[in-house]
Amino acid sequence: MGITPRARILVLFLSIVVVSGMYFLFYDEDISSKYNSKTPCELNDPDFMEIIMVAVNGSGDYKIICREKTEEEKHKPENLEEHIIPENIPIRREIIDFWQNFRGPGNCTANECDAYCSEQENLNECISWCKNNSDLCPDFKLEEWQSKLKQNIIFVPVDVYIIKYNDDDLSSIRNKENINSLFSNVNIIWNQANISANITKIEFLMINDNSIYSSTERLYSYVIQTGNYDKNKINAYFVKTLHGSNGIALPGNVIMIADRTTVFDYRATSHEIGHVLGLKHVGPINRLMARGVNGFDLTDDEIEIAQSNALSKFY
Repeated sequence: MGITPRARILVLFLSIVVVSGMYFLFYDEDISSKYNSKTPCELNDPDFMEIIMVAVNGSGDYKIICREKTEEEKHKPENLEEHIIPENIPIRREIIDFWQNFRGPGNCTANECDAYCSEQENLNECISWCKNNSDLCPDFKLEEWQSKLKQNIIFVPVDVYIIKYNDDDLSSIRNKENINSLFSNVNIIWNQANISANITKIEFLMINDNSIYSSTERLYSYVIQTGNYDKNKINAYFVKTLHGSNGIALPGNVIMIADRTTVFDYRATSHEIGHVLGLKHVGPINRLMARGVNGFDLTDDEIEIAQSNALSKFY
């Protein structure tokens, strides 16, 4: 019995998807093993594997489109070859059903995922999905997305406030030149993650209540209630002292940095930005997220977390 018109439309659509370049999502050996069967392509030649199956003129036969396996898994269209096999192979219908119902990162379908993962804000999601679904995502796609992410600078907006009081002895001694120099060094550190702190403004913030000086909690409560605070940016407040701390990260993308620190002030600033981007304290002293030392290094996992949070928070 021939296949129905609806089925013909389905398999024709799937064949167009392959020819048009969406061949990176493909049937592979792991799926074959679930059915305890090698694909016809592999039976014919172990250097070939099945991508998809299409009907042939309603004749009851199916055309298997195969691609040549390569070490680099380049999947070039010119390597496609065709083989004809009998209709009576039920597992082939299950394979078509599998890709028909396939959902990738961002719930994309097989013919949507390449476009979805070409957008910078989706790259970390796609990379994470690929790592967790290695049987469905070839290495060359993971490498392509990782390379693309490394080539793109993620700009994180930062509003800077230099805290002043009526009493100069309580006020930060910093100025705009100092802030610009500090963030130049911050960006040298964060360059390893392709993240750049983009200063959107530098302002002096005058506080008339000198009693706030003695309490970091009161200072935090004050600054987030002012009209200057912007939850969609990092709000960096530079103060004379934090009463024993070099810096602190607080809810709402707020960081505070003391004038005098036991580590480089730009390192303390970079460390607190790390907290805003979802990083936690670590032990090794060479690392940026170690406490109270001049470590600067980020691991690949920390870079991935920071990039993902930078994109989700500020894009």
